[in-house]
Amino acid sequence: MGTTMIRRSHTEKELGQTSMPVVSAEDMRVHMNYYEEESTEIDGLLDFFVSVAANRIEAITGRPLSTRTFTYKLQSWPRSEVVMLRAPVSEIVHVKYKEPNAGVLTTWSTDSYEVDMDSIPSTLRPKWGCSWPNLYPAYLPIEIEYKAGGTPPPELLLALKLLASTWFKNRAVLQSTRAEKLPEPAGFIGLLSSFVIQEFK
Repeated sequence: MGTTMIRRSHTEKELGQTSMPVVSAEDMRVHMNYYEEESTEIDGLLDFFVSVAANRIEAITGRPLSTRTFTYKLQSWPRSEVVMLRAPVSEIVHVKYKEPNAGVLTTWSTDSYEVDMDSIPSTLRPKWGCSWPNLYPAYLPIEIEYKAGGTPPPELLLALKLLASTWFKNRAVLQSTRAEKLPEPAGFIGLLSSFVIQEFK
């Protein structure tokens, strides 16, 4: 029997972090009123749980908790607008596409499209009188590089501290627990509920 290849209509890849996490080990100590063991090892544990908690929040909401750069690749142009998967979007670095003659990746002029960065999710569409460029028949011929994230709202910061502190306080019993099954504190999901980007889900 032959192998069936499944091709996705879009993919997204993170290119790198461009700002540091907003919650430090000292922030966590203040939040927990925890000064019993002041050591580099404890600070390292706090940083670890903050990082894992941030990953959990971002996986649920689609909102990076620090400014990051992403590459969003598409198989075809939508009928009306491209909906960005992450928010808030702060910059469109470039929009590239494989042009139909030679399949060479070409930058689409910023004079030809507009971006609504005030809405969540942000959208990208051709300007009035312009249209989507024709594409070379290739796999994922469209590439949009953009920056999203930034300083989180207070609710997400509180959720981050609650989750990281819960895991830190229960670290002795978490060693044999898989990450996706780690416990969540009461009220955690409620703090996130109004910040989930439905398109990301």
